[in-house]
Amino acid sequence: PTYQVSPDNGVTWYYYTGSAWTTTTKTDGTETNSASIINTNVATLDTDGGTFLWRAYLNGNGSQQVELDEVSITYSTAPTNNAPTDIQIDGLNTDNQDENVAINTSIGTLTTTDADGGDTHTYSIACTTPGDDDAHFNILGDQLRNTTVFDYENPVDDDSDNNYEVCIRTTDSGAGNLTYDEILVINVNDLNSAPTNIDIDGADTDSVNENTAANTSIATITSTDDGEDNTETYTYSLACTTPGIDDAHFNISGTSLRNTTVFDFENPVDANSDNTYNICLQVTETNGGLTYEEAFTVTVSDVNVVPTDIQIDGANTTSVNENVAAGTAVGTLSGTDDGENVALTFSLVAGAGDTNNGVFTIDGTNLDINASPDFETQSSYSVRIQGSDGALSITEVFIITVNDLDEVAPTITLAGITPVTLIQGDVYIDAGATCTDDIDPTCTVTTVNPVDTATPGTYTVTYDAQDTAGNNATQVTRTVTVIEVQSSRSGSRAYSPAQVALLFAKARGETVTTEEEPTNPCTISYTRLITRGSRGNDVRQVQSCMNTLGYTAGPEDGIYGPLTYAGVTAYQRDHHLTYIDGIVGPETSATLNGQ
Repeated sequence: PTYQVSPDNGVTWYYYTGSAWTTTTKTDGTETNSASIINTNVATLDTDGGTFLWRAYLNGNGSQQVELDEVSITYSTAPTNNAPTDIQIDGLNTDNQDENVAINTSIGTLTTTDADGGDTHTYSIACTTPGDDDAHFNILGDQLRNTTVFDYENPVDDDSDNNYEVCIRTTDSGAGNLTYDEILVINVNDLNSAPTNIDIDGADTDSVNENTAANTSIATITSTDDGEDNTETYTYSLACTTPGIDDAHFNISGTSLRNTTVFDFENPVDANSDNTYNICLQVTETNGGLTYEEAFTVTVSDVNVVPTDIQIDGANTTSVNENVAAGTAVGTLSGTDDGENVALTFSLVAGAGDTNNGVFTIDGTNLDINASPDFETQSSYSVRIQGSDGALSITEVFIITVNDLDEVAPTITLAGITPVTLIQGDVYIDAGATCTDDIDPTCTVTTVNPVDTATPGTYTVTYDAQDTAGNNATQVTRTVTVIEVQSSRSGSRAYSPAQVALLFAKARGETVTTEEEPTNPCTISYTRLITRGSRGNDVRQVQSCMNTLGYTAGPEDGIYGPLTYAGVTAYQRDHHLTYIDGIVGPETSATLNGQ
């Protein structure tokens, strides 16, 4: 080309030919030569058809710059546009993107190599021969982006190897808009991601039957971890950031969810008391340490269980009193059915222990006896009873004992004699009676004693007894006759033995044909003092004499006891003896013998 350098000062000028510095002496300010733009990385200047700034230097190394005016270099022919020769992404022919990145995320910046430094370039996925995986990308400006959320474990590239081949076209801004196509490879990176799901037996809920033993495996826990390879392992726990409100009722062993509580449907212990237990499970990667948490519900199922017990009046045995009327309820039946809200139905069933089923009838919950029981005939009955909740049942054998009641009345036995005859004014000491009973050892006698020895007449002393069962003894009586006598003028009641014997004979109803005194009835063989504690035939003689004369001395057993003493002292008093001491001495003995 032809260029002009001014001002024209006739000095030596240096210029760069594109490969070396050369000199020329300029005197006229014009020169025709091939040259390159100084200090640029472009090829030898051929044709550019434009205006350039050109600087000259005084030496060959370009260290002394000479300021020149702007010169115009005009080419006679237009320069040729060169096509781009390379495409890169982030300075390379390959790039990477992490899996799970959102769509339309920038993967890298596209650049073009072009000899024409002034060209600009546009990019498209429109190669003559498309890339195998073009559909997974788009371009915005000079940014290559993904249209697919890549999953390393599930590649969708044509070769299924996570290396996505995309063909990029660059188009320059020069004459003809020349293009260049190149295949770039985008590699998807495998990232460790947190688990994304937990299941118990493949679902988000499960159930467990009531009454299941503690630490029973309820379900198997599994997790989803975005397709991590089989080298990853997991641990499960009840350790969520926000725990489940019923976590305390469960535990985990390995991959098994277990119960720590024996659940009872009828008595729920979950926070909402609705038998739906809310828990939270956490899964943790053993290698990566990433976690995931999820809430679950475990429902307790109502299970019909076999009844566990039958009772009569709250016990497993009962009794009935003999002689109760037929149709009497022996007891009330009840059953235990593990809290089921269903009343048991009771019936008499055949089988072992049903020996006396026919003697009883069940009316609702009452066990009735069909015939009045008698202990002496049968002392116990065996029945077989079934309790059913409508589906399941239990059978038990009951022994019903018959209570032996006290049906025998006590017996009263008189002590002493009857009838008893007294002389008006005598002291009457009742000999009493005893009571015996085959069952009741505490049987006692009730005595009604109306005897008034000051008033002559016939009196009846009654003796009654009743045992604790209410049985009354046959009443026993004693007749006591008080004889009226005429006192002497002095008021003395000193009667001879003959008179006393006569009076007693009359009192006994004997026929007296003469008013003469009868033979004295007493014969006392006196050889010693007879007093309390004495024993022997002479005591028996005194007792017989006292009883005959109407002075009760008790049984004639030859033992001097309280009754004998009472009779002797009464006799001594009535006969105004010197000693009223109950001792049968010479005076008392002689008086009794009528001496």
